Amino acid sequence: MGCDVIAKWNEKIADPETRTMLRIMSCSKPCPNYKRPIEKNTGCMHMTCRPPCNYEFCWICLQKWSGHQNYYNCNRYSEVKVSRERSKESAKKYFHCCDRWEAHGLSRQKAVKNLEKLKSEEIMKLCYNQQLISSEVDFVVEAWRQIIECRQILRWTYAYRYFLSEKESGKVELFEFLQGAAESSLERLHSCTERGVGELLIADGPSLELFDEFWKKLIGLTGVTRNYFENLVKALQNGLSDVESKPASVSVPRMKYDQPKKARRRPRKDSS
Repeated sequence: MGCDVIAKWNEKIADPETRTMLRIMSCSKPCPNYKRPIEKNTGCMHMTCRPPCNYEFCWICLQKWSGHQNYYNCNRYSEVKVSRERSKESAKKYFHCCDRWEAHGLSRQKAVKNLEKLKSEEIMKLCYNQQLISSEVDFVVEAWRQIIECRQILRWTYAYRYFLSEKESGKVELFEFLQGAAESSLERLHSCTERGVGELLIADGPSLELFDEFWKKLIGLTGVTRNYFENLVKALQNGLSDVESKPASVSVPRMKYDQPKKARRRPRKDSS
């Protein structure tokens, strides 16, 4: 997006009261099932309330997570079509975009810390636990880098969305379709990376099956997510000019798992 859009957005969110409200809303929300306030302590938006609730939901829209992977609704802003003051509607749109802008920013900060932790601590532990060499877990480093980049892009698409006029319905529809597809893929990638690394770290010794499954899935999700975001960025750079095509006909990458250029060494069996 242009520097003018970024400048206008930064000016818009500079109000201290707005920043405080957004930080509170982004860090603490009531569980939609148990109603008690909970704090987000992971990077992805897939939340699980602590026992005895165990309710799984989306941190952004608070909807039940089951079936939420098809969620091209979470990112969309629906303008109320009843008679209300335009100022109130503008405030609702602003909060919709601001809430998500802040949430993805915090998620990116968490991902940066996770990458630093991976490099300083977890790679050594993974190599020891799974009997690998450090180069064999480069795909995890690449996944975290992709997550960090995509969180930054996704964050600023909500600033772009705020200044996108509702009168340009074709552009809004195309934008929200591409944004929703990219966001959904990113959540899958982020969740897979966090959970997969955690499972390997606590595994009871080398597990060829567990490592292979994680390796294959993460490489595939990393590539697919990169493609979705490349489509989104290209569309924004072109000013969403391709609005005559229906969103359903927009070309999106199919899930496939490409083999890496170098063959990876499988975990060794314990010689003892």
